[in-house]
Amino acid sequence: MTLIGIDVGGTNSRVGVVSSEGRLLARAAAPTDAARGSAATIETWLDLIRRVLDESHANSSDPLAIGIAISGPVDINTGIVTNPYTLGGWPPTDIVSPFRAAFPGAVVIAENDANAAAVGEWRIGTGRGTNRFVLVTLGTGVGVGFVVNGKIQRGRNGDHGEAGHLVLDPSGPPCYCGANGCWEVLASGTALSKHLKNSSDMDSDHHLCAIEQAAHWTGLALVNLCAVFSPDAIAIGGGAGAQFNLMEKKIAEMMQRHRRLVPTDVPVLAAQTGDDAGLIGAALLAQVASIS
Repeated sequence: MTLIGIDVGGTNSRVGVVSSEGRLLARAAAPTDAARGSAATIETWLDLIRRVLDESHANSSDPLAIGIAISGPVDINTGIVTNPYTLGGWPPTDIVSPFRAAFPGAVVIAENDANAAAVGEWRIGTGRGTNRFVLVTLGTGVGVGFVVNGKIQRGRNGDHGEAGHLVLDPSGPPCYCGANGCWEVLASGTALSKHLKNSSDMDSDHHLCAIEQAAHWTGLALVNLCAVFSPDAIAIGGGAGAQFNLMEKKIAEMMQRHRRLVPTDVPVLAAQTGDDAGLIGAALLAQVASIS
């Protein structure tokens, strides 16, 4: 079976052919550009699949399993994604059926991108060997995935929790979610870019100050996650998470401050799978679906 993973973010989309062990065999990417509308964007994803299949020299007679990791609320049963915020005002959209039509007989599943990335990082990255694992992706938004004993921790209807919208500063800036001062509006890559853009001082000291501020809020959010979930390990990934080396000290300070009662003495590490966690996790989830 040929495994395909698709990771759709608000900024970029990545597609890869993945081995059954989680090794990336071929990869292609393109801007998501969701403002073009769902049909055009989905056609871009289909073109990327054709490209990586050609590059990997996959056997055309092999059955396909396609996993789509996408930002925002997604119904894993129907494949309908509802995310007008980072997907350019899309209405609720069925993202599974076009793939089944283009590749008859393929197993196709949709999953929240934070969940898929957590599975990828748990399987081949910093989460290996843990029973309770958290992956935080600091990108266009803030995504958080929880893996317990190898399975995604879901809500009562199979939905994905929105830990990126934990309210950390009620007097903080407004977020599209309707709250003020949530984690995403304070510490995502979008928030960091906005902070720097609105400042007249663009020197390296100010840049570091902005990163430390994001690290402060991220550290506080992790304290809250530890209080509720008590994980074995936490990994930080995503585009803004690539600057983890600049955030690590401040995050550690925040967690140390709250260690008296909350179990914050857990490893907080840089994610090892980088930008590929989502597509690897999506492909591996599709593999599971193909044999279940």
